[in-house]
Amino acid sequence: LLFLLHATTRIWMDFLGRGVVGAVLCFYATFVIYIFIPLASNQWLRKAFQITLHRTLALIQPRCWCLRFGEMPRPIPFVDVFYADAMCSLSKVFFDWGMLLHMASHYPNPVPQAAHNIIVPSLF
Repeated sequence: LLFLLHATTRIWMDFLGRGVVGAVLCFYATFVIYIFIPLASNQWLRKAFQITLHRTLALIQPRCWCLRFGEMPRPIPFVDVFYADAMCSLSKVFFDWGMLLHMASHYPNPVPQAAHNIIVPSLF
């Protein structure tokens, strides 16, 4: 990953003469594309992506549908609690990414003062 970051930065900024934000976005886009290329060396990345996606969907799915009259509610596994706690801890990071992308979309002008400038980064 360090080599990929260095290579995309050099190609994007030195060879193509573009900016820093584009180099970072090029790195992330290249990394996501690399995950989905069916190679044996990145099979662990696809598996980790699938596990993360499965855990996220399991947390989003409401658990109250299982409540029936006279039955006990379904217990929540510890891994779901642990994953939800980790996502709450990362919420500031996701907000900062959204804010950086929002600021980059207005570059070189300053971000105007409006309600959507708070709502848009919060969606991340």
